[in-house]
Formats: sequence, C-alpha cells, structure tokens
Amino acid sequence: MELTTRFATSDDKVTIDNMLTKLETEIFAERGGPLFLKDLHIKIDKTLSSCVSEFSNTVPTAFPSPLTVILGCVDTTCVGTVILEVDNKIQTENISIHPIANILLLYVDASSRELLVGEKLLNEAKRIAKEMLHCKYITGKTLPGDRTSKSLYENTGFKAQVITMGCSLENS
Repeated sequence: MELTTRFATSDDKVTIDNMLTKLETEIFAERGGPLFLKDLHIKIDKTLSSCVSEFSNTVPTAFPSPLTVILGCVDTTCVGTVILEVDNKIQTENISIHPIANILLLYVDASSRELLVGEKLLNEAKRIAKEMLHCKYITGKTLPGDRTSKSLYENTGFKAQVITMGCSLENS
C-alpha cells in the first residue's frame, strides 16, 4: 500500500464532487455543520470547476480564488482532499503582512482514515503553503466536538487559536 499526494486536475472533478457530497452527508447534522457548509459553498463552487486546474512543472496555476486542490491517494485511488486558499490581507501580531494559507476543506473517506492519509495531506498542504505559495502561516477549521479532526490537526503541528461561540435567537 502506497500513500501519495498530488495536485488535482480537471479529470478529478467527479472524484472531488463525490468527496464533497460525502462530507456534506457526514457533517450536516453536526453542531456547526450547516454554517461550515455555508461558508464552504461561499468560497468554492460545489462542482469545483473554478479551482480544479491543470498544473505544469508542479507549480499551481493561478486559480480565480486562488485555491489549491491536493488529493490524497492510497495506491491509485483518491480517498481524500485538502483545499487551500491564500489570504494576502490577514495580519497577526506575530506575523507581518505575509500571505496566510487557509485550509477550506480537509476530507478523508471514512474507510481510509486509519491509514494516515489525513496526516499526509496536512503535511503536504503545509509544504506547498510554505514552499510554493510563499505563506508564513497556515490555518484550518474543525467542528466543535470533532475530536478526530482536532487531534489530526494537533498531530501535524497545529494549535487551537479561536473558538467561535453562537446562540440561536429564534426562541429567545
């Protein structure tokens, strides 16, 4: 069994659409799931036609967003994806005006989650963000109560920074 990562191409559109559909099914009923999905759909078209592109010489072409789509594969089967967006506007107190990579989406098929595909994808995302996209920082989101994703991020060097709280005003 070989774990690999690669950039997505236009030939991967159906595979990525299928992963997004599975993600939506898994998280829609979770706390924060609908908000996460709404934010995700604002950023990327569900068909991903705007961000799946051909690559030359392993350097991403400029996406309209700009988005970078990476696939995680077991042997020749794609079982996961991570989608990066570069934000040139964010500043933090420790980092000057350098670009920041945001992980918009991290998904690994349930049948492959014990195979370290997620770790491989996150480490590749970090490498690409630093070496190819020239970012100085990378962020990712996870739903509250999703200990598996939180642990995955922490195991690859991420630290929790902000917890967003919310309250329905419908019945208050």
